[in-house]
Amino acid sequence: MNTSIAKDNTYKRVPRNSSIEVVKLLALVLIIFSSVLPYGPTYQGGFDSYVDIRLAEFSMRNIVYTLFRWCGQFGDALFIVCSAYFLCDSKKFKAPKIYKMILDSWIISVLGLVTAMLFMSPTFSESLKSLFPITFQRSWFVGCYIIYYLAHPFINNAVSNLNRAQFRRVVVILFILYSVLTMFGTYYYFTLFVSFICIHLFVMYNKKYELFKHSDKKDIITIVVSLSLILLWIVGINYLGSRYSFFTSKTLLFCHYYNPLVIAIALSALNLAVRRQWKSEFVNKITALSLLIYLFHSSYFWLTYGKYWIYDRMSELGLPWYVSTFILIVAYVLLIPTISFLYDITIGKLTSGVFSKAVGFVMNKIDIMLSKII
Repeated sequence: MNTSIAKDNTYKRVPRNSSIEVVKLLALVLIIFSSVLPYGPTYQGGFDSYVDIRLAEFSMRNIVYTLFRWCGQFGDALFIVCSAYFLCDSKKFKAPKIYKMILDSWIISVLGLVTAMLFMSPTFSESLKSLFPITFQRSWFVGCYIIYYLAHPFINNAVSNLNRAQFRRVVVILFILYSVLTMFGTYYYFTLFVSFICIHLFVMYNKKYELFKHSDKKDIITIVVSLSLILLWIVGINYLGSRYSFFTSKTLLFCHYYNPLVIAIALSALNLAVRRQWKSEFVNKITALSLLIYLFHSSYFWLTYGKYWIYDRMSELGLPWYVSTFILIVAYVLLIPTISFLYDITIGKLTSGVFSKAVGFVMNKIDIMLSKII
């Protein structure tokens, strides 16, 4: 199987099934829900609005915030399965696309740093990491996606000669090792990249053997049951944690996009979409901005300082937490895609054109030099 790099950036795009793009759009909305709230692993202190949802509290606010944290996991899983559905048939990656993703990641990170410097004094560490966003996982998902995109034709090639029984064994073993067991620890050299590969293979098996060819009832039941179990877990763990010290810091236990229930929801949603064929240029244009939306919504300085400052100001105005949350969600949903669109028609034109060609030229020169040495 040919896994060569596609260097031609003038390929003709085939319109995608917009029902799958709607699932990707839903993924972006769920991810926004997750990131808009006043919590996060990068929090540096100094704001009254911060809520540590790792600590249980049997209250409506904590239950809603914990559910929204899970929404981010739903969104990540939905995005990966939608991408995998198209990539699992691919025999090559497009070098210009990789260059563009890397350039966009770097430029948006630097723009975030420059903007932050207008309002604060970033530390040396924060500045350095902003200059190397992929290396320091400023936007972990996009960085991991770039590596996944680079590797996907080789993953496809690796299982291309397996018969159904062999492929099924691979899928079952990977599911047990890296979805079920990983809920209890990072066993067997688990990494986030490994989870991307596993989900890709789950989707590939599903598509290759047309497991989606059944009625909607099965997938709807899977989604409803899985969501119900997750909601019961969220309520239950907050209740137990508010009464027993052993559960106090276990609120986010099992809250991962590779959780078996989350994967089941994502695959079922994909199946529902695959059975519906329609095209919408508007929907496809929005989801074409998906990685830009990921990068802008995960801006380090906004997630670490900006949103807490906004929440504090709204709290000073006497707004209850649910009103503040609603306002920021609406603002996120409207502003992030708009900013992504404006970037795409301005700087984005350069990263897919002049800048990308420049990177490609440098990479070709490096290839020529290496070919003379190795």
